[in-house]
Amino acid sequence: ACGVISLVTSLAGLDMRQRLLNNVGGTAGAGKTLPVSVSQLLTFTSTSIYYSSMSTHPNPSYTITDLARELDITTRTIRFYEDKGLLRPARDGLRRIYSRADRTRLKLVLRGKRLGWPLDEIRKMIELYDVPGGEARQLSMMIERIDTSRQTLLQQRDDIELALREFDEIEARCQSQLQALNVPDTAAV
Repeated sequence: ACGVISLVTSLAGLDMRQRLLNNVGGTAGAGKTLPVSVSQLLTFTSTSIYYSSMSTHPNPSYTITDLARELDITTRTIRFYEDKGLLRPARDGLRRIYSRADRTRLKLVLRGKRLGWPLDEIRKMIELYDVPGGEARQLSMMIERIDTSRQTLLQQRDDIELALREFDEIEARCQSQLQALNVPDTAAV
């Protein structure tokens, strides 16, 4: 369970490690039971299940400023995700009222963006949760996306290592040529 908790903590941020340690195994304190499985901890469904048990208010709502402050993003970023159809806040005149579900969706969007995933794929994964049988498709899509992201990162790491080796070789040649010209080492100047 600790490996799962570490992975979820690194993906979700916040101080989730202690909260999950308190909640994994089924209890959420005060006699409440959390239906948290390993697959839910690793997928987009985990946050909605986890956060649905955290609030003591039956229907918490948030302003755009509340969410921006909590998630350390701009209100413009939130409006952008709303324009893209990723959030659907209720309206009270011109005022946006975000639900717990909107907050969860926003957190999932931000997590996906941190992982480098395109908004269209993030939207598809989130929307699959609401479709009958969508959880299995969501898990499959998540595994596929993780594999693709992993391969991209491994290739980028290889490219960086190659570039660093080339820099070392070029620098060594330059230093050698400087010494042959009896010019003082530029690093010492």
